[in-house]
Amino acid sequence: AAMAARTQRIRLGTGVAILPYKHPLHWAKTALTVDVLSSGRLDLGVGVGGLFPREFQALGLDMKQRGKMADECLGILKRLFTGSRLSHRGRFYRFEELSMGPTSIQKPHIPIWVGGDWRGRIAKGVIRRMAEYGDVFMPILIPADDYRETRRKIEGYATSHGRDPSSLGWALLLLICLDESPQRALKVASETFLDHYGAHYELRDHEGVALGTPQDCIRTIEKYVSVGVSHFYLCCVAHPFQWMSQFESMAREIIPYFKAA
Repeated sequence: AAMAARTQRIRLGTGVAILPYKHPLHWAKTALTVDVLSSGRLDLGVGVGGLFPREFQALGLDMKQRGKMADECLGILKRLFTGSRLSHRGRFYRFEELSMGPTSIQKPHIPIWVGGDWRGRIAKGVIRRMAEYGDVFMPILIPADDYRETRRKIEGYATSHGRDPSSLGWALLLLICLDESPQRALKVASETFLDHYGAHYELRDHEGVALGTPQDCIRTIEKYVSVGVSHFYLCCVAHPFQWMSQFESMAREIIPYFKAA
């Protein structure tokens, strides 16, 4: 909301909002408010929180139910975003005769970006969730070849749900660390990722991570472009004191390359 008030053109998004943490009525009101404040520039990135077991414990939530909670939440959100008056009696959420205002400026509704993490594969639940509810797929830590195969599965599920696969968008939350040495970049990225997420992953330089010089990172991004990815969320995994110089290098040397292409 603060960025919406200070900007005019750039799109704003969450990468990602973990749906089980809050009631769908909260998510709906928050998203619709930011959509209006930004004149229709919000992309709502959502996930189920597979990387954060301690947070589920702290909130008193059953992590094993996170997928079912997220699905029920998304079904509610898509109806509330359109201004529908809604009664709902589900497994996790219940309410009677509610509508949500303001309604979405974007039509038919605020775009929903569905996240997912790759641990040898994208979970079947994520694939189904994207095919049924999502507008743009945005995984993390997925190799390019596996992205191609996951996209094929999502398109198949979308068709079975009566959706046009050509209407779906393809994105990537790409971890990135710039350095003249790819090996040093991998070390810094691994330390930063471990500090933030805990010991759930060991970063590898071929699994959804762009490391090294701007030219090295451009080559990594091009691999994903070749399998149909058109939107990149560049997530800097460097020490905080390096962030500004990293962002400036991305803006100066990486983004113009793809704009020119």
